[in-house]
Amino acid sequence: MRGPSRQMLCICVDIDLRKNLVAVVCGHGKPSSARMREPMGGRIAPGALLIHDPERAHNALVRDGGLESEAHRAESTTRYT
Repeated sequence: MRGPSRQMLCICVDIDLRKNLVAVVCGHGKPSSARMREPMGGRIAPGALLIHDPERAHNALVRDGGLESEAHRAESTTRYT
């Protein structure tokens, strides 16, 4: 299977420099901009660096929050069942 399916949960995870962790279920399947903004929009300080995969939905967080962006492709994926 390639990419997130509707049967899989999308979980947004934020970790800051002090190792504080926030994990929020953002629905099933591929994330949308709205589903990314809702749980994470107010949690990230303006000007912060968002390190993420190149999913387009992350662009809304970067643009709306005035964030710096650093996108990285995953070299390999592991499917968990």
